[in-house]
Amino acid sequence: MPQTGPRPVARLAPLALILVTLAPARVSSAQTATPPDTVTAATPTAEITPPPQPPSGLVVTGAFAGYDSPDHVAAVGVGLIRAGRWIELQSWSSHTHGLGRHGFADVTSLASYRGEIVAAGFFRYAGSPTGRVTLPGVASWDRAAWHPVGSPPVGDDLGLLADGDTLYLAGQFYPGNPVSRFDGSSWGWLGALEITPRTLARFQGKLYLGGRARTLEAAANAGVHQWTGAAWEQVGSVRYDDNLGEVDALFEYGGQLVAGGWFTSISGVAAHGIAAWNGHSWTPMDVGITDGGVLAFCECNGTLYAGGGLRNASGLHGVMRWNGERWDPLIESTAMITPFALGCDGTNVYAAGDVYYPPAFQNIGVARWDGNSWASLGSGTNERVAALLVDRGRLVLGGRFSVAGGKSSSGVAIYDAARERRDASALASLLALDDASRFSVEEMSCAIAARALIAAAARDRSAGRGFTYLIADRLTDTA
Repeated sequence: MPQTGPRPVARLAPLALILVTLAPARVSSAQTATPPDTVTAATPTAEITPPPQPPSGLVVTGAFAGYDSPDHVAAVGVGLIRAGRWIELQSWSSHTHGLGRHGFADVTSLASYRGEIVAAGFFRYAGSPTGRVTLPGVASWDRAAWHPVGSPPVGDDLGLLADGDTLYLAGQFYPGNPVSRFDGSSWGWLGALEITPRTLARFQGKLYLGGRARTLEAAANAGVHQWTGAAWEQVGSVRYDDNLGEVDALFEYGGQLVAGGWFTSISGVAAHGIAAWNGHSWTPMDVGITDGGVLAFCECNGTLYAGGGLRNASGLHGVMRWNGERWDPLIESTAMITPFALGCDGTNVYAAGDVYYPPAFQNIGVARWDGNSWASLGSGTNERVAALLVDRGRLVLGGRFSVAGGKSSSGVAIYDAARERRDASALASLLALDDASRFSVEEMSCAIAARALIAAAARDRSAGRGFTYLIADRLTDTA
């Protein structure tokens, strides 16, 4: 409300959440100019006509000081946040949301197979519009419902690898067959091997398996094995000093198969957690690492990233990147990040696993690296994420969570990163920011936010449109 007298400074107490409406406006015929010595509480000066499809997930948080004249913002402490959009796979009023067992599902692996999303883990059924569908540990999502993938073997610590029309399933099965193969119609065992499988990969047309010893009697089997077409052949045995080692990640990069895990040597070659296989011999790839282990790899824009618990001279790091000669840590986050899976959508790197943000330090499951800093994906999940898949610009997560982005999502959730980028681009274009790339991070700086608001207000006033989007619940005036 307008106030008279000496010009005060208007201060708005910090707000928990202030919504932003991006919309064209119609100027009321009764609209009048604000006197120069009047302070207003960021109240809309024109009727706002909501757009049919406004950008999703955009909010403003912080404190706004208000206008001390129609053309000047006295002070601003505001950040624009894109929350993106979490998508429920399906929601039924009387049936299970997503996957389930006697409790919530625990999805350990994801793969894209024949245009569908396949999940593997500890679950026994899924909800559907007609009732529960029995799913013994492997299920395929056709973007409408879950359905079985043949009759897969039942086991623990399941992992998936899709290769054309073939789907591989690794796990602890009885008897000691670590891998089963699905050809589109039925499942069949590959050769027997006493090992706890941890990872599968294709390299130079061959299937490779990494893992740890299943029993003390089979301790020598820990490491990397190649499927010859008739049997498993060990190509890399690992040790962690005088103890048993393990290989937890295999990834093709730069014409080599990169192995990561907890080991200090592989086939007699000294290497701290990372080594490369060229098809004939191993080479250490651990420069910059003094200790620790790798749980996941991914490549993003030609750069290899490793996630796990990696230690260098400066301390312990959740994610490091290979610069061609050595491993470098990323800029540290305020969060505690231990990835079990990494992925890239062509722009950003995603780390899924245990992600704890202050001050509550609740596990939100996933974080994003945009090349400069770490950020959360809204409220994330309510528990650990174990698997990550980028599918058609969307981020598919699997784990033992029951909620993602505040929505019911048992075991599997989808985050629409592509929609988020479109919204950010549309907003940046609307505000005519000369630094639109800043919208790719969670928060804009106060200076950019203020500049955006002032520029937008000036343009809309000149065009005869209202442009005041801040909604205040309280305004305090001081001398």
